[in-house]
Amino acid sequence: MTTIAGRTPRIARRTIVLSVNWLASFSLVQAVAVAWVLSQQRTVVFDGRASGHTHHGAGGTHYAPPISLERAPYLAGITFLTAHILFVLLAASAYVLRKTLVRIGKQVPSLPVHLAFAGLATVVTTVATPVVAWISLGEQPSATVVAEAVDAARAAFVISVLFIALFGMPWPRRPDRPAD
Repeated sequence: MTTIAGRTPRIARRTIVLSVNWLASFSLVQAVAVAWVLSQQRTVVFDGRASGHTHHGAGGTHYAPPISLERAPYLAGITFLTAHILFVLLAASAYVLRKTLVRIGKQVPSLPVHLAFAGLATVVTTVATPVVAWISLGEQPSATVVAEAVDAARAAFVISVLFIALFGMPWPRRPDRPAD
């Protein structure tokens, strides 16, 4: 930090420190929830036939999931696909939230901050679910996928609150350091 004429600037730039391990673990847990919700829908069939969401009734065109027709590789594939998407989105939302907290001078996380991050994580998971369904099933989002996103949102909020209660926030408890 530089000084001008022996005085310290009023607003010092601060570095935002986020835990990559925390975010990766949290993303993976949220991704498992999304994969579970997507696998529980009756529109996804794992019987070796090419199947998926269909808008045309029983005689409609079915699409093969691009990841795999087998259940275990399909679940692993959508879990890790979702984890990668969620990691980027959760890191961005954690950065924005932390930057906002630093800007307003709130250094210590409180219950409203925890709930705000849980809400952001829920929104991110809700947005990511149709994207993952679209990529993994090869179809555009439909009313069924929106219903799946709502189910994933419910699970995501509960998981977020529990994860934050057990492991804290993705940034350290100490105040951020001024940038050099």
